[in-house]
Parts: sequence; C-alpha cells; structure tokens
Amino acid sequence: MPQALITEAAKEAKDFERKTIRGFELTALDELKSKGVEFSTSPEAEVTKLREKTKAVREKFTVEFGQASAAEMMSELERIRSTKQ
Repeated sequence: MPQALITEAAKEAKDFERKTIRGFELTALDELKSKGVEFSTSPEAEVTKLREKTKAVREKFTVEFGQASAAEMMSELERIRSTKQ
C-alpha cells in the first residue's frame, strides 16, 4: 500500500511539473518574441534526415530506459511538434 501511494504521488508531481514548465515555456517564448527574437524552423526534408541519423540514439534510449519511457518521450515530442504547426 505505501508503495502505491508513493508511486501515485510521484506521478502527480510529474504531471504538475510538466504542466507548470509548459506554462513557463509559453510565457518565455511570448516574451522573447515581443522583444524581437525571431525563431526559424528547418525544412521537413532536413528534419527527416536528422531523425534518420539519430535513430540509433532513440533505439539505445528505448533499451536503456524501457519501452514505456521511450513511448512517453515520443508522445511528448509529437505533442510539441503538433502545437508548432
């Protein structure tokens, strides 16, 4: 029972931290843009090349940290990518 409580508390803390950090990121980006900072993006072809070249790193991460962590990371990356388009 105590282990389940600790696990649940850790999950809640993680979720809270991610939500809080996302808010800070958006605020910081807005502030930077308002001060004239410009952000650029890479062409999709270049992004595809980079993803292919870093495939081994993702595979190593999956082995080292487990499928669940890797899936969570990839899900978060997709969420970020989808909000930027």
